[in-house]
Amino acid sequence: MLVLDTSNSLWGKIDNKETIVIAQGAVGNILENWDEATDRGLRIVGQLCRIQWFIP
Repeated sequence: MLVLDTSNSLWGKIDNKETIVIAQGAVGNILENWDEATDRGLRIVGQLCRIQWFIP
């Protein structure tokens, strides 16, 4: 189970890169490398009104 906190802290920047973009890349890497035989779950908590930023 992967839990993603989309609270206000995710809408900042690190080294001039938006943290949501960093999170998108990290979650993408995790899901791509997750063993297909293993069940997956994603729980997003925080400001769900901005969830469209996370879904490609």
